[in-house]
Amino acid sequence: MVAGPKISHIQLLPEATTPRGEVCSVLCRIPRVLAALRAELLVRADGGESAAYPLRWVGLWRNCDVYEGRISAGTTGLFWLCCRVHGADGTVYVGRGGRPSARDDADPEQWTVYDAGYHTPAWFAQGVCYQIFVDRFHRPGAFLPKEDGRPRLLHADWNEDPVVNERPTDMLNNDFFGGNLAGIRRKLPYLKGLGVGTLYLTPIFDAASNHKYDTGDYHSVDAMFGDEEELRRLCADAAGQGMRVILDAVFSHTGIDSVYFNAYGRYPSLGAAQSKDSPYFDWYTFTHWPDQYHCWWDVYTLPTVNKTDAGYLDFISNAQNSVVRRWLRAGVAGFRLDVADELPQEFIEPLRRAVKQTDADALLLGEVWEDASNKVSYAKRRQYFWGSELDGVMNYPARDALIAFVKGEMPACQCRDTLAQLYAHYPRPTWRAMLNLLGSHDTARILNVLGCQDAFFTLGRMEKYAYRMSDAEVRRGKERLKMAAMALYMLPGSPCVYYGDEAGLQGSQDPMNRRTYPWGRQDGELLAWYRQLGALKTRQKALHDGDFTLLADGPDVLVVRRIGEQAVTAVLNRRRQPYFYRADALGEVLVGSARAQDGGLLVAGHSAAAFTEG
Repeated sequence: MVAGPKISHIQLLPEATTPRGEVCSVLCRIPRVLAALRAELLVRADGGESAAYPLRWVGLWRNCDVYEGRISAGTTGLFWLCCRVHGADGTVYVGRGGRPSARDDADPEQWTVYDAGYHTPAWFAQGVCYQIFVDRFHRPGAFLPKEDGRPRLLHADWNEDPVVNERPTDMLNNDFFGGNLAGIRRKLPYLKGLGVGTLYLTPIFDAASNHKYDTGDYHSVDAMFGDEEELRRLCADAAGQGMRVILDAVFSHTGIDSVYFNAYGRYPSLGAAQSKDSPYFDWYTFTHWPDQYHCWWDVYTLPTVNKTDAGYLDFISNAQNSVVRRWLRAGVAGFRLDVADELPQEFIEPLRRAVKQTDADALLLGEVWEDASNKVSYAKRRQYFWGSELDGVMNYPARDALIAFVKGEMPACQCRDTLAQLYAHYPRPTWRAMLNLLGSHDTARILNVLGCQDAFFTLGRMEKYAYRMSDAEVRRGKERLKMAAMALYMLPGSPCVYYGDEAGLQGSQDPMNRRTYPWGRQDGELLAWYRQLGALKTRQKALHDGDFTLLADGPDVLVVRRIGEQAVTAVLNRRRQPYFYRADALGEVLVGSARAQDGGLLVAGHSAAAFTEG
């Protein structure tokens, strides 16, 4: 087996991220064919100048000379490293991959220096995160009344499909099933049985749509979901079960039908679309008042907000009665920032200060779909993990790698390298605040992604909506999902379950990925698997804050190890044949199709197993 990530020719010790003020050791492996006479480490600040540090020869490694040096983490930021090699034939540069280049910016190694006071909540990594699309999770009785003149379709039958329209522009998102906060509160025992420690709710504030990403009033819980008192009861009852509640915070835009824009005059306030004297007028950018304005991704119902407007910053964060402070005081434990890469540093930094001043242990997550450590958005390098912005992000890159591996589209070594490099780029405090997911309200249902034939992904929009998986596709999807979910629960951070994935819900993109939870019709096999994984996550302390190692054996076996007081190991066997994993001291098999044999573990074909070692 090959341990750890792909060997880099520039290795930072102990890790590739360093708290400011500490010294980092660096090993540089320089191919012997370059006949190095001496070498230097070049450290280039992101977008800045390079500084050279001397390196000393310390030995040999395979076909490389090994040089060692030390660099001081004097200031926070992102840095790029390469070796400058002086040889008999001139000067060349060696970066991460070990190939010589005439350029000093060819394949550099990334080094992140973060603030020594950077702290993230420990509680998030100690349990499972469960994402709930509130209208579709549980309806405990009749619809809650909401008489505001907006047209709505109310589904009497909980098991109906959502309304779909052939053209995306015709999607009104105004059909409702009646799920609410009281319904979530009634299902807390069920969630506890899944090992849930965090409830992540899609937006709950007053809005016209069923998804609520078109905020109408940040200071009011939508009447169809309940009211502020019901939210407080949910937070209190969840706390009694050892759970916390975090909210989806949509701060990049509001709804056109809102207190602030008020294009339809439904609110008693003077909105920006009604008068230039509105207190909210400076929140928006009009190209022709009142009917032409900047809006989110050209969706006219979602006017974007000027995130650096002083009044808006006070409203969301800075004022003592600001939006984030108010809901934290009501019992909420943190926020997930919708489209975080569309929120500038000047917005996120004061928001973090307000959150941490109100509750030092509150969580601040961001929606970022790429490697967030080096993300460039709107031509600016983002500083999410330097210590003054986010705690963690949604881990879509890990999702992509795990899906590709279990589907046979990526060999184990590449999956290993992708995951290892991703976590190497993130500071240790960020590890425990990662939201690790396989599905969300923005993706097709994971069972479809893993089980459907390739032809499914080429279907037209309406054909996808009508598609129902065959029995063979469901079986294939479940096999792959069990493997991917086990890996997900082993990664540093919190595994996130999108409501219903554990029950076998199917569906393509929005709105079919937002079907109602199938109470009484759950897939028993998947549900049992997720309950076992939940117990694994909550009881094994190594999965809370243990070290992290990845191994690969051939193209089809991926091994994930977490090492704390006790080592916990998961083996994902993509082959059809059983796989034998030799352990020095095999402990208890915790989850999966495997049995102890001859001092090791025999893992069944196309399955996964987790066990203790030592």
